[in-house]
Amino acid sequence: MLSKNPFQTILLSGFILLSLYRPILIEHQSINVIYGLFVISFIILLFNINLVKHIDYKLLVLLALSAFFPVFASMLFHHDIPLDKIGLILFLPISFLLGVWLEKKGSIHLFFRFAAVLFIVIGCYIFYRLALSDFSYNYYYNWGNAQYRIDYLTSSLYAFIICTYFLFNGRNFLEKYGVTLFCLIFIVMSGARYTILFLGLTIIYLLIKVTQKNPIKLVATLVGSSIVMLLVLFFKRAVVYDLAKMVSYSLFRIGNLAGQDNSLDGRVDLINKSIDIISNNFLVGVGVGGSGDALHSNYPHNMLIEIFIDGGFFAFLCLSIFFILSFYKIYKAKSTSKMWLPIIVVYLAGAYLKSFSIYDSRILFFFLGFALAMSSMVPKKNRHRVDFHAKN
Repeated sequence: MLSKNPFQTILLSGFILLSLYRPILIEHQSINVIYGLFVISFIILLFNINLVKHIDYKLLVLLALSAFFPVFASMLFHHDIPLDKIGLILFLPISFLLGVWLEKKGSIHLFFRFAAVLFIVIGCYIFYRLALSDFSYNYYYNWGNAQYRIDYLTSSLYAFIICTYFLFNGRNFLEKYGVTLFCLIFIVMSGARYTILFLGLTIIYLLIKVTQKNPIKLVATLVGSSIVMLLVLFFKRAVVYDLAKMVSYSLFRIGNLAGQDNSLDGRVDLINKSIDIISNNFLVGVGVGGSGDALHSNYPHNMLIEIFIDGGFFAFLCLSIFFILSFYKIYKAKSTSKMWLPIIVVYLAGAYLKSFSIYDSRILFFFLGFALAMSSMVPKKNRHRVDFHAKN
């Protein structure tokens, strides 16, 4: 059976993974490809205008207002309005709608299959560049003036999404184990502590669900996994040892959370500075992208604080209510068979509240729209009840 809208689905997958390969496009002076993907994704919506009947208007209005207030502040206070930032923040509602489109009109498995292929190609390239530097973690984290500087945090986001989907929905041996194993290795080597810890919790949840009727099997699986990890970490006579150095550094960074951690201290300092800026610009904010100027070319590493600085109290309030209502609706409609999607949404929300900017959060709002559209579906076993009540 032919997939629903396969061509549009593949284009949409390329748009959602844009942050992953954007550095490569910029390095090759192919920035027009990025603009083209934005235009194409918008055209997909225009060709599916009847999608509006599937949208929760309250959530869409809240998200649109949270994007509007920073733009309004810029129009009030700035003569040189940052059009690129305005485009990025206004694209958040569009990304939300695209998530709804994927569930209603697109081919979900084809979307993730194409995303996996694209990620594996770029992941292999990252491994290749690491091999040239003897798998130096510092080279991975900050390539300096080298080509293709790709942030390990951004890469780990996509690895987690793809890994989680195929853990639950792999249709063959290669998808369920091959793709999942590749993404898992990438995450463990990345040093992205939040992603590593969240992946560990996800795997434990999955093991418990699969083996809840057989505790002995669960214990055996955990012990076996631990033995394999120890063999990899202490095997010193192969290329695996070079890879293990990065795994060791990942473990070091996780352990460092309990001690002195410069990154945590830096975030606390940014939050304190952000509070001072908010107190001076409480109602209206400083405008689109203004947090970067106020924090001396940095950003708060928390999307709610960032929207508060840029759009003021009302933008912060709208976005906060949007998240509360969205998570409530997803939680209320949760289904064990679809647990992979709430896991991804919660993971992405935590990542953007911990490390990322509101202006690069399209992937979060895309999956929120996707999850909300899926949660609004009537389970098959209850459809006959709905039809019965409708007839009477």
